[in-house]
Amino acid sequence: MLFVTIFPQIAQGVGSLVGIVSPVNTIFLFSSMFMMLILMTLTFIVSHLNSRIYRMAQTIALLEKQIRDFKVLVTSKESGMQ
Repeated sequence: MLFVTIFPQIAQGVGSLVGIVSPVNTIFLFSSMFMMLILMTLTFIVSHLNSRIYRMAQTIALLEKQIRDFKVLVTSKESGMQ
């Protein structure tokens, strides 16, 4: 944004290539597109992390079940020895 403020000819040139008359509208358009890109990137990251959390929760549940089964096995063997 600062770059376009220092060199307004860039916004005018890009705007004329795209067919936009006002440089302010060009800046607004590209700012909106940049924000959409950031939004889509963050959505992708959150979705990826959500699937990782889901897999970790499943893994933790399986490990907790294995621990419970092991405790039952050890308890039954200890009571069988007495």
